Amino acid sequence: MKKMFGNLMIVAVAAMGLASCQNESIQEIIRPQEVIMTIVAEADDTRTVIDEANKVVNWSEGDQLKVIENSAVYRTTTDIAIDGDGKAQFTIAFPANTEATSFTYNAIYPASAVVEDDAEKIDAAKIKVIVKEQQMATATSFDPAADMLVSKHIETEAQPTELNMQFKRLVALGKMTLKNLPNDAAIEKVIFTAAEGKGLAGRNYVNATTGEVSEYGYHAPINTNALTINYAEAISTRDIYFTCNPFEMEAGETFKVKV
Repeated sequence: MKKMFGNLMIVAVAAMGLASCQNESIQEIIRPQEVIMTIVAEADDTRTVIDEANKVVNWSEGDQLKVIENSAVYRTTTDIAIDGDGKAQFTIAFPANTEATSFTYNAIYPASAVVEDDAEKIDAAKIKVIVKEQQMATATSFDPAADMLVSKHIETEAQPTELNMQFKRLVALGKMTLKNLPNDAAIEKVIFTAAEGKGLAGRNYVNATTGEVSEYGYHAPINTNALTINYAEAISTRDIYFTCNPFEMEAGETFKVKV
């Protein structure tokens, strides 16, 4: 009887230990509250894929915005819905903020162009963006990820559930038509090179409050006077679409095109 009681005690202690371990492993996960916002993107002339036949530029599936709240909280949109008129609705979430008494919102397209530097996430006048030197165009449009749009600055008294944003383009759109190539030639890549000192691509500072580029090419090592336009499938057309920083060419200046 004593032996049986001892065994029962051991089992009971083991069971208590198991229950204790189970209780310790169950932890309540407390997630911060979020405010889900819908961003309606307006302005027909600032979208991201050319529909040249209808003389419009359209938003496309997969487009993402980088949205900045109070010059400090950076978030990327998670979804996009495009209606029959081409208007886009983006979805985004920000942590609920019950302490601030005013809010500002700015957005940059594409989200991938924004350089998130923690040391400068408090200055909406110096948002770092990169214009791509390596671009993936198609036979009918430029690379959407090489575009650059900035929204009109918005101020609110509370976190909204919907934001109507208007965008303007910060880069130049180029269309170059090649001539005198063999009729059966298919183009895989085009390299456009301007004169030295022309910053066609690279890192810029954008003042999101005014909607202007405050400084083109501030980071010299990654700025370039050349663009490479690549194609996932070789094209037989002769129109080459690209984007670049605005630049001027004087009479007598030359550029090179390698196909």
